[in-house]
Amino acid sequence: MWYNLTTYLLSGHYLLVIFFMGLFSHEHSYLGVDIGTSGVKVVQLRNNGGQANLETYGYVDMSVDLSRTTSPEIKAKVVSALTKIQQTARLTSHKAVAALPTFSVFNSIINLPAMNLKDVPQAVKWEAKKYVPLPLEEMILDWKILETKSQLLQLEGASTKSSFFGKSKEVSTAAKPAAPNNLNVLVTAAPKNLVNRYIEVFKAAHLELLSLETEAFALARSLLGGEKNAVLIVDIGSLNTDLCVIEKGVFILNRSLDIGGSAITQAIAQSLNITVDPGGSAFLPNLVNYLNELFNIPVIIGNPWHKVAYQEELKFVLEEIGSRFAVSIGLALRDIH
Repeated sequence: MWYNLTTYLLSGHYLLVIFFMGLFSHEHSYLGVDIGTSGVKVVQLRNNGGQANLETYGYVDMSVDLSRTTSPEIKAKVVSALTKIQQTARLTSHKAVAALPTFSVFNSIINLPAMNLKDVPQAVKWEAKKYVPLPLEEMILDWKILETKSQLLQLEGASTKSSFFGKSKEVSTAAKPAAPNNLNVLVTAAPKNLVNRYIEVFKAAHLELLSLETEAFALARSLLGGEKNAVLIVDIGSLNTDLCVIEKGVFILNRSLDIGGSAITQAIAQSLNITVDPGGSAFLPNLVNYLNELFNIPVIIGNPWHKVAYQEELKFVLEEIGSRFAVSIGLALRDIH
């Protein structure tokens, strides 16, 4: 058993891949694919009886914004990156889960009166018209009932949709009537043209897109355990900073700011008259201590690998690059946890 760590140069951008020889079979393996504004990241995890095992990963650093442009050149660039990662990281699975950027997706919690669960889909669609800023004809709606203790028994036999694309289940017509309490429903909406863009890219890269969700869900899956208290996840990306408040596994608030790590890095480099070194923004010196003192609450750098099994000798490397793979790890965990 051995592994090989290699750095490749791809069109002026570095591609780091790590692949394992003879460690695992590729049965029940899943790809988490994160197409961000600063690059493409892919993680392949294997489902080993409910335990996620790291098989391989790779990424391409490049400036790309698939969510904001319909440019054929951008789509071709992403397809090329995915193809290169498949080859150099020696991916053995083609089953992929991907995410839409938080800033491109609308989220809201709506309240519905007590009703039979088979009537919820139509009620959600009707109520969503009041909140979604674009015509529903141009959007794909996803929703999830936020269960309360009084509703748990009433939800037996029912299931909710879980992604914009792929594995999603409709509410069972055999579901029992809802409890007298009103229903709180988390509604998420994404533009159809954006979803179709992702579908086209994965098809061109010869990857089977199992499902498409939001980055916030993937981050919560990789970073949080059984935390019951309210948690604020701050995802400092290259161009955007996403804020997500989660309490008892429920998304309370989602916001995206049009400023990210690149602006911070550029400002520091300019003031010190030094060249820019693209590391992760979460690892800016003293950032954690600064936020801790500013808000007077505990602040930590999340460890997205804590649910993943890997060889001990890889710990240093994985911890160093972990923040940039938080979304892709969460995506690959979707059908494992």
